[in-house]
Amino acid sequence: MKNLIIVLLIFAMISPAYAAKIKIKSGHKIDAAQEAVVKLNQQAMEKNDVFVVPRGRRIYSRLNDNITRSNAMNGNIITTQLMKDWGYKANMVAPEGSLVKGVITKKSATSMEIKFDTIIRPDNVEVRIVSKPIIITSDKDAIQSVLIPFGTEFTIQIINDVITKPYR
Repeated sequence: MKNLIIVLLIFAMISPAYAAKIKIKSGHKIDAAQEAVVKLNQQAMEKNDVFVVPRGRRIYSRLNDNITRSNAMNGNIITTQLMKDWGYKANMVAPEGSLVKGVITKKSATSMEIKFDTIIRPDNVEVRIVSKPIIITSDKDAIQSVLIPFGTEFTIQIINDVITKPYR
């Protein structure tokens, strides 16, 4: 028991210094497996194989088709197109015109939620993203066949780091 207490005290004294060395920008401590993934990502980035687009970046896109009362159902796929090249620093993730795919995740009589999850580039590479949901509300008495018209512009905010190969 005495040895266990000594070990715990030593760990408690070393732990804060060790924890300070392995924090990511958000301030969360990472475990050994996550640290290994971070190192692999850093090595790949050093070789210019991939790069990271940090969370918080925005994508500007335009709706490809009308969203109508008949096609606005849970699980239906929505596509938009990038209005301009999207990247970070000198690296391009996807050029203007790339598809951005989303899914209607919630639908009620007065609102709809869309989550965008993939950018499809012209080279057919799919870049996975996690976005803040876009919530669209309408007046309960509005009787429209077209809820959201073709060409409507969306600003999609990315809430995860995107690790991808550059588009060339």
